[in-house]
Amino acid sequence: MAGVQRKEVEAALDTSGGAALALRLADGSVREARLPLELRSGERELAVWLRAELGRAGVAVGDVRRWTAGTGPGSFSGLRVGIALLKGVCAGSGAWLRGVPGSLAMARAAAAGWPEARRIRVLHDARQRQVIVSPFCRAGAGADGRWEAAGEPWVADPAELAPAAADLHVCLRGGLPAGVLPVAFQEGGLVVELAALPVRELLAEPWAAEGGAVAAAGCEPVYVRPPVFVAPR
Repeated sequence: MAGVQRKEVEAALDTSGGAALALRLADGSVREARLPLELRSGERELAVWLRAELGRAGVAVGDVRRWTAGTGPGSFSGLRVGIALLKGVCAGSGAWLRGVPGSLAMARAAAAGWPEARRIRVLHDARQRQVIVSPFCRAGAGADGRWEAAGEPWVADPAELAPAAADLHVCLRGGLPAGVLPVAFQEGGLVVELAALPVRELLAEPWAAEGGAVAAAGCEPVYVRPPVFVAPR
């Protein structure tokens, strides 16, 4: 019918640890798919898998007009490959592209079950029995307030992170080596473990009024420490 606008298809791709895809279709429904990536060998499968998952949803690459790339923290090579792939896709299709930290998606997912939380610290494995800490706070009053970064992420020894009653800590199940977090975290009930990165939450971040460009400044990996931080073997 003339005058009826077709709702845009939106998609989010996160490759911080494996690949996770979320599609918001024209009818408003959201589909998710995941692909384990085995170090660098699995990254060769990414483009083929992405096209196949779009096809299963009845979506062509050109139908997606807005892409969100998860920017981490996470695997250095995984993040770079995923973001580079989306930049190529958007260069060819003319779609908008932006970056949203996967840590923000984790904070949002945990906050849904903890409405009284005002501050959240998301913990990623930083290797060497350390953690990457990404702090967030709720802007505005009530449980519907928007979550936003409360500072830059940093690397810390878990023993330095004294649990506080006002803070909720979030980590991926299996994402932290056993025994890294002090017992006080577990006993205080302040840790929420997520089975997998909630990629659909990347779609929840509002778009800027002007949209996004293919080479958007915000679409860069979150680097908290140098890519090479261990002595070579």
